[in-house]
Amino acid sequence: MNRTETENKRDYFRMSMDCTLNFSHIGSPEVYAGRCKNLSGQGILFTVDEVVAVGTELDIKIASDRATVAPLEVRIEVLRVEVTEDNKGYNIAGRILLSDA
Repeated sequence: MNRTETENKRDYFRMSMDCTLNFSHIGSPEVYAGRCKNLSGQGILFTVDEVVAVGTELDIKIASDRATVAPLEVRIEVLRVEVTEDNKGYNIAGRILLSDA
């Protein structure tokens, strides 16, 4: 089954995005920045400058541009890490474990 067929069988709609997100490793005070590429009810795809190991759990925060909209906070497990097409970063695919982490 090719990637398009797999994506069409997803349980949740995948929404394309282009916004900044912040993430941290569980228990670490250090915060990193990335760009959210898409989001669904079960997962997220984002780009970062730093490599993150598959299996790592991260806390992610996506702030809204609107003061009336609360930020989205989730905990994910990293499922896939790929070098970006321009070889300047990494695409991180993660499964959402908890909302409002």
